[in-house]
Amino acid sequence: EADILDAPITADEVQAAIKTTKNGKATGPDGLSAGYYKKFREILALRLADAFNHLRQG
Repeated sequence: EADILDAPITADEVQAAIKTTKNGKATGPDGLSAGYYKKFREILALRLADAFNHLRQG
């Protein structure tokens, strides 16, 4: 199990998480809605995965 937790976050995982986000929720601190992320998930997924992995590395 530890190997799974230590594995890098993939763009596919980010896309799957975005797909499950409910529409109509309040925007986050970035001001972007779930609809925005859903519309552009294919473009954003790799960039977000890279950012998340960079943050995890410290």
